Amino acid sequence: MTLRDRLRADTRPAHDRVDAAFSGLGVTERRGYRAFLAAHLVALSALRPAPGPGDAALAAEMADLRSRLRADLQQLGANGSMPPLPGRRCLDPRALGYVLHGSRMGMAVLHRRWRAAGDARLRRAGAFLSTPPAPARWGAICAGLSRMSPDGPTADRVIAEAGTVFAIYEHSALSQARPLKGCPDAQRLAPAQH
Repeated sequence: MTLRDRLRADTRPAHDRVDAAFSGLGVTERRGYRAFLAAHLVALSALRPAPGPGDAALAAEMADLRSRLRADLQQLGANGSMPPLPGRRCLDPRALGYVLHGSRMGMAVLHRRWRAAGDARLRRAGAFLSTPPAPARWGAICAGLSRMSPDGPTADRVIAEAGTVFAIYEHSALSQARPLKGCPDAQRLAPAQH
């Protein structure tokens, strides 16, 4: 067993909760899509990579995603500067990269649903969902985690901090979903390829 195997197993319940939380946010109608984008922006605004392997590249990728989210929200007439969750968390870049890049790999299904939407304005707000998934980066993250022991304080910290990332996303999605109860476009978030 490697750290990647343990991450997949130990964070599965948290991952499932995030999927369930995002299932109330749709991508084919404006209200749901605005909530989906806002949930991602709020979560990404609360996260920063701590110094460590790949931190600078991950920080740049996250800044790009936040910029794309703001542009999409502005395109939809929403306030692109959503308030961040209380307190910013600096987390191990391996934990953060695992969750973020895993979810990027899983966005293909949502991208197809969004592209099929009949609303032209909604389709113009596609910077975030059109972000390339970066399979080489995901592969490097997985390879690095596969070389690490699943035991010990470093492994325990990476697992705990990946759980924190999932929890922040879950909280953000649930906060955005509350006003949408009964929204007809509740699409299930595509599972990440962990």
